Amino acid sequence: MAYAQGAIVVGADPFGGSQQRPYLVLSNTTHPFQGTEYLAALVTTTERAQAVPLAGAYAEGQLPYESYVNPWNILTLKETAIEKRVAQATADVVASTVDELTAYVAPEPSL
Repeated sequence: MAYAQGAIVVGADPFGGSQQRPYLVLSNTTHPFQGTEYLAALVTTTERAQAVPLAGAYAEGQLPYESYVNPWNILTLKETAIEKRVAQATADVVASTVDELTAYVAPEPSL
């Protein structure tokens, strides 16, 4: 099953903190491995100044606790690591996350 951009999925935790955790799918249909791999951002319950809040920002479904997207914590999430889709974030959440991520990876101005 292919997951759309903005899908909030639950899958394996590659960082070892828990068995499973939620992620926000950031990749779109132009991803070369769409349907088998996704660029995703970690979703956490820890509030940080740079994190994107999910409260009130669901187009469908929701997580059972107050959650935030960490735009600096990006990984490739394999289809086989995803257990299920639990919600769909709004386009604004995706845009805010991508904007914040872009700030972290934009080329530094030369000195």
